[in-house]
Amino acid sequence: EKHGLPYTVAAQESCVVVCVASGQKIFISNLSSFNTEIMRTVEGFRLRKMGSEYIIVGEGLGQVDFNKLIALNHSAAYLWQRIEGKDFTPDMLASLLVERYGIEFSMALNDAEDIIRDWLQVKIIE
Repeated sequence: EKHGLPYTVAAQESCVVVCVASGQKIFISNLSSFNTEIMRTVEGFRLRKMGSEYIIVGEGLGQVDFNKLIALNHSAAYLWQRIEGKDFTPDMLASLLVERYGIEFSMALNDAEDIIRDWLQVKIIE
């Protein structure tokens, strides 16, 4: 387990093997593309379910100036639940998407990077 997620990484020559909770292995052919920038959710933001919608709300004095509700789709809400309060990388999010939805790693990484850009823009991760 690394950074609180059921996730391990082992470098083997020119590829990386990512093992997720299901035991599934993902091979990344280009080691230099393995994104290891560590991010974290900003303390005080919580995921809440309102009806069938998932939203991020600011809680506590540190979020007094936060006057937005951020709606998340089911995939983004799943990722937030897995990483809230923990360190994570884009590759970790992508691996979680692969595990959950069985999609190709490259597609999952693109989706993870899009989500990260959105979250950085509204300052709920750092």
